[in-house]
Amino acid sequence: MTIRTDLLKLAAATMALGLAGTANAAPLSVNLEDQNWTVDSGYGNARLYQVMDGNGRTVNVRATAFAYSGTNYNNGNKQSAQLNEYSGGLGVSNRGEGTNAGSPMHTMDNGYSTDFIMLQFDQLVRPDEVGLTAYYQEGQIDADVSVAVGRVDTGFDSYIDPTTQFNTLSTYLDVQTDFWTGSLYDGQFVSADNFDFGSTYGNVVMIAGDLGAAGSPFDSLKIKFINLDVFEGEVPEPAALGLLGLGLLGLAGIRRRRSAK
Repeated sequence: MTIRTDLLKLAAATMALGLAGTANAAPLSVNLEDQNWTVDSGYGNARLYQVMDGNGRTVNVRATAFAYSGTNYNNGNKQSAQLNEYSGGLGVSNRGEGTNAGSPMHTMDNGYSTDFIMLQFDQLVRPDEVGLTAYYQEGQIDADVSVAVGRVDTGFDSYIDPTTQFNTLSTYLDVQTDFWTGSLYDGQFVSADNFDFGSTYGNVVMIAGDLGAAGSPFDSLKIKFINLDVFEGEVPEPAALGLLGLGLLGLAGIRRRRSAK
């Protein structure tokens, strides 16, 4: 095998690494019905949590809510929404429903608008399970759940605005949907755990009803908790990975030019 081939393969593997790694992970469970602080109360408010992972490390979490109109996340008009705690878990009041909307409008649903909750962490995490409560809305009930993992490098204290930082689904590292099969009753607890993010970790997790099927039947949900793994180890910054990959590709190009002489 030539040096150029070795370098190209190493460069490709390096750039594909992203957030992948083989380091150990510590379990983390965030009870979203037990926040430590609340910031503001209207559209764009936040709920803050401070929890311990399985290795005794403190993890900070910020939860905010948004909604978009239409049936497509990429092209929908995204706006901040209000995030509140209700019986059954966290719910969302979007601008079409008004602040402090009544039941069942304050659920996280994908009826006329699609609500979603953004969880921002000060550590790299990988979601495993989301605990929810399902509700009837306009005679419909379903419990499909989409979860996306993303990463921002602006720091935990910076505001996450999906209209710029996660404007399309392709800007997330991975998006998966757990489809509910079976009957449901109003107020039923649902565990969504059919996710396999492998070695993909991020510091932002987005939760919504099925992002690919806004409309009928509604996914009308409240979020009770989320279980995750917390990355244990050093993760290269994306910029450093890119520079290393480009450098290796450059070396491969120099080797090829020299061999041609």
